[in-house]
Amino acid sequence: MPSHCEGISQGLRELSFDVDRLRRTGQLMVLDAEETLSTFMKDGRPDAAAFRRSVGGVLGNLTGGRQGVAVRAFGGMVDCLWKRDGADAAIRLEVLWNELANTNVFSLLCGYSMGNFYKHGAYENICSQHTHVVSGAGQPTSIGVE
Repeated sequence: MPSHCEGISQGLRELSFDVDRLRRTGQLMVLDAEETLSTFMKDGRPDAAAFRRSVGGVLGNLTGGRQGVAVRAFGGMVDCLWKRDGADAAIRLEVLWNELANTNVFSLLCGYSMGNFYKHGAYENICSQHTHVVSGAGQPTSIGVE
């Protein structure tokens, strides 16, 4: 969603980052969640090979083959799937992110509207896909992968 992407860029500007320079130099890439989903969704489910090509390709482009490059990603695609009642697809996407982390070095911060998970009774399920879970108030929770 473009307004969300612009909000991230604005937040970085408020932290004194030169967003335009970072984009020009390839150090910052902001992708629309729905558009990115469209690159690897097949019949309403994430396709593993297409996900690796699409998202894995973006990660590879950001590092440029250089070792020790810190890549930090913010993910909103799972939330998009939850919002359209795609619980199974959302969990599958979480698994694909975890698999991608086995072959690529990056830190992923996921952002969710937690009401979606409570509504579907899937809070524990989604949290179990993460190494750390933090509430909206910034408090760590005890649910997550150890």
